[in-house]
Amino acid sequence: MAARLGGDEFALLVTGPNAERDVEQIAERLLRELAHPVPYRNATLAVTVSVGAAFYPRHAEHFAGLYKAADQALYRAKHQAVQAGRNTMSAQPPPISRRNGAAPDR
Repeated sequence: MAARLGGDEFALLVTGPNAERDVEQIAERLLRELAHPVPYRNATLAVTVSVGAAFYPRHAEHFAGLYKAADQALYRAKHQAVQAGRNTMSAQPPPISRRNGAAPDR
């Protein structure tokens, strides 16, 4: 499922037992395909993309938490893109509480 969130932001919902691997492959394809210049009228447009990803239940167990985690990962990817000068993807790391073995936020 894909949805436009507003402006130039889109969300993809990827489900299934291989969702994390599938998301990585989708992101890599987006980065690869959108790296090509796009001819438009008498100009050539350069399109860049930043991808932020969060996964259930690793990053959160509810929509608001997943959305926030993906948004944080997106802004980390944008920051990395500025420094690296290219398209990037970032996945949200687990919350500190999850890294220490505590139960996830609900």
